[in-house]
Amino acid sequence: MQPMPVVDHQPPWPDPASPWRRAVAGLLLMLAVVAALAAATIAWRLAAGDPLKLALQSTSALQARTLVHPSGNDSWGAMLAALHRAREAQPGSVYQRTLDLDRCKFQYPPASLLPLMVGPTPAGPVPCAEASPGGREGAVLDAARWPLKPWVDAALWLATLAQVAVALLVLRQVLGTTHRRGLRTAGLALLALGLSCYPLLNGWVLGQVQVLLNLCSALALLAVLRGRPALAGVLLGLCCLVKPQWVLMLLWAGLRREWRLAGAMLAVAVVGHGIGVAVFGWGMHADYVAFLRDLAGRGEAYWANQSVNGLLNRWFELQDPRRFVPDAFPPPNDWVRWGTLLSSALILAITLWRPAAAPATAAGIAAPEPSPEQRALDFGAMLAAMTLASPVAWPHHHAALLPLCALMLAVLARQGASRRAMLWLGGAYVLMAHEWLREDLYFASREFGLLASHLLVGALLTWGLLLRMRGAAAARPV
Repeated sequence: MQPMPVVDHQPPWPDPASPWRRAVAGLLLMLAVVAALAAATIAWRLAAGDPLKLALQSTSALQARTLVHPSGNDSWGAMLAALHRAREAQPGSVYQRTLDLDRCKFQYPPASLLPLMVGPTPAGPVPCAEASPGGREGAVLDAARWPLKPWVDAALWLATLAQVAVALLVLRQVLGTTHRRGLRTAGLALLALGLSCYPLLNGWVLGQVQVLLNLCSALALLAVLRGRPALAGVLLGLCCLVKPQWVLMLLWAGLRREWRLAGAMLAVAVVGHGIGVAVFGWGMHADYVAFLRDLAGRGEAYWANQSVNGLLNRWFELQDPRRFVPDAFPPPNDWVRWGTLLSSALILAITLWRPAAAPATAAGIAAPEPSPEQRALDFGAMLAAMTLASPVAWPHHHAALLPLCALMLAVLARQGASRRAMLWLGGAYVLMAHEWLREDLYFASREFGLLASHLLVGALLTWGLLLRMRGAAAARPV
């Protein structure tokens, strides 16, 4: 007897009603626009008389080549310098001494230094502004000076690519696994987008602990989508050990009655910072609070600070936006301070406001519980708000928005959303993903310099789309 043939029940790939087809089309459109912008940038710079090498270096879409080189020391240099100053046990703030003596802007809480204490550290000071072989200002930390550096590079390399994998898992969770061809094609498209995404690769280039935080927040989003709030809380608690201001996520969790998420997050944060107090004492923590309070009003004027604070600093021309100052912050300015405070409060208040739920479908029947997608959209809006409300938001901070774009794309594709909605999402992503890597191209005048904040505009659009989609999902009867 002949065996029965295996029938593939997958919907045909050309079917325009296929959610996977719509999702892949959206990804390919984003990729095509980024490629076109990169080609246009290179052609423009060649026509302007730049040599080929400089023209190629003007676009961020080719930053994937940096993955074959060691990452930088942007975080590690400042952290090791601060650890050295803390071990000296000299009077005065560790944060101020690190800034004055090592020209390092150490901006993390004491608990962030705990992992560095379990392995060998460089002997002596670690100045952050010494000239490196590549001509970049930064601490020179190779394997000879810091034996853990190759291991740190390996962790960051994997974490960078893992964020692309998590974005694909978000797509798969929403759209399902019934279309293997769509899943494979989306994976390849997402990989190409990730390798051309400036915020994602910028964290690797600099050598930033934010790469690990972005991965934790992406995994937390996936955990919420899969109905595992306690795991999401643990991941957010780990983020709080480096960014204590993320404790505001507890406020979101309390207002949404996500008690398992809040409890797990609080437990991890309390234990971690408790160990920090035991090791470094209350004095260093008080110095950190004072430092953070001052930083919240000043921020950074350098063009890469893609926040409302950075935009205000550049508008009032408090520092040269083309040059990063390693040992000083912009001078105090009341317009910048109050503009930063009010914009941050407004962003958080809008996000924390709970959208109206769908009415009960019949008398005496309670309104339905939010679906996993509704929870994920609401959670994602708060994640985006945490970046937007910060006075200092470098491009690598905005890499946390990549899985949020994947979430919105999947929801829109499954719902058969209009082409207009897809274009808005694609536009928001492209504004965040591509960058000119030449500061002089932006700041011919103060007004033209506003274009340097297009990444901030893309992040605001992403946040706005999340708010709109979570409101529509909450109001939709189940």
